Amino acid sequence: MAAGRRYTLAVTAAKFVLPVIALALLSLLVVLARSQPEGEPLRFVDNTLADLAERQQLGQPRHAAVTEDGGELSITARVFVPDPDRARVTYGEDVSATLAMPAGEVYDITADSGELDEAAMLSTLRDNVIVIDSDGTVLRTDALRMRTDRSYLETLAPVRIDSRLGWIAAERMEIMTDPGNDIQTQIVFTGSVHLIYTP
Repeated sequence: MAAGRRYTLAVTAAKFVLPVIALALLSLLVVLARSQPEGEPLRFVDNTLADLAERQQLGQPRHAAVTEDGGELSITARVFVPDPDRARVTYGEDVSATLAMPAGEVYDITADSGELDEAAMLSTLRDNVIVIDSDGTVLRTDALRMRTDRSYLETLAPVRIDSRLGWIAAERMEIMTDPGNDIQTQIVFTGSVHLIYTP
């Protein structure tokens, strides 16, 4: 009988205590929820993430082409972003390119920015453009255009070339495959050409 009475008391106490505990926990949850400020912005959304959401981009992309005259062109960048208004046009940052001419010369090119227009078969590099050829000759200009259908380089701004034999400065310069001989390369300087020869 004593055991039965203890069981009855325990059940009666549980019926009273458990609802009280549940009510206290529910009240605590409501208080904690109200302590958080409403409408607080996301803390980890910054301009970088917003840019990623608004535009497509490719990290460490590579564009490669074989020209009609047998040259090889490759272009890489830290990032390429498609032009939202022009199809098949992309903009690159920290651009590097290599042009291997059919005659054997190799030009390694770097620039701060670039634009690839696949429809026009043109690539334009801008800002701090540096070209180093196989012999160690260094070319510097602010804008350089390349074609992807043939082996061709053209400066769009004044250019200076430094080599072990001296330096050349001009308003424009073109490097191309000789139309009459695919294994020869032509270099043409135009506009206020200055040459200093130091043998």
